[in-house]
Amino acid sequence: MLNHKTVTAVITLMECESFQEAANILNMSPAAFSRHIKAAEDYAGFQLFTRGRTAVRPTGPGEVFIRHAQDLHRAIARFDQATHQIQQGAQGELLRITCGPLATRTLVAPALREAVRRFPSLRFKVLVRATSEPVLALKRGEIDLFVGDLTHTPLIDGIQVRVVDRRPVIFVAASGHPLLQGGPYGLPDILRFPLLSPFLHRHWRNTVTKALGDDETAKGLVDCIPAVECDDYALLLDLIDDSTYVCGGVRENFAEGLASGRLQEISVAGQTPWNISVVRRNQDTSDALDTVWSSLVSNCISQGV
Repeated sequence: MLNHKTVTAVITLMECESFQEAANILNMSPAAFSRHIKAAEDYAGFQLFTRGRTAVRPTGPGEVFIRHAQDLHRAIARFDQATHQIQQGAQGELLRITCGPLATRTLVAPALREAVRRFPSLRFKVLVRATSEPVLALKRGEIDLFVGDLTHTPLIDGIQVRVVDRRPVIFVAASGHPLLQGGPYGLPDILRFPLLSPFLHRHWRNTVTKALGDDETAKGLVDCIPAVECDDYALLLDLIDDSTYVCGGVRENFAEGLASGRLQEISVAGQTPWNISVVRRNQDTSDALDTVWSSLVSNCISQGV
């Protein structure tokens, strides 16, 4: 019998069509991820994927195998959800939330304050991580709510998605940085300097690659960014002082530094929007979860997938 991690690896590779991206999503080394795919193929007795120059695709028998793997995945999710409900009955309600680092102060904190006001005994577990792994965790029943960027996410069944806001991404640097003179600058100008950033998924990497010329040289440059990857903006901001680093995010992430003058905004040509989405499973409901959801979608600007 395949273990859960191996089943998840197979499904993630099908969705991502890339060994590297799938390994990043599951927080595995490429070698460890490849071992899971090999274990699945050894178990099946045939090749599950073909490796092309630009993408990894399932074979004919692999597609059938993966459909059954998805059925197993959903069954495990139902089991985990039932176990979570039993735990809530015994310990009091716990809401498990995963969010991208750009959403913590803009959306999540206000929604949690409202929920605590209405339900003082409510407990929260909040994980900040800028990958698509939280969506898989949601489907498996490991979390109750996801708040973050879903631009890169493939079609998802059985869940509700709302795009609640679109914010322009801005770039900042420490006083005296060369990019604070003149402008406006394009992405190629900004990325001549080392970038500090949370995890950059495929959509953002494709956006930057196109901005840099969409050729092999551009792809090579994008493979080297960011210079520092971290989902903790406090650390990223501490690294900006007296350096040539630039950092990208939404304005709220830099509010204190901009107000104090420690950081300054770089003048950028055009805007790069960031879609903020909230996601939950269709069948999940509770007074506390509904309160947090309602707070998050109260200013919903459009419906997602």
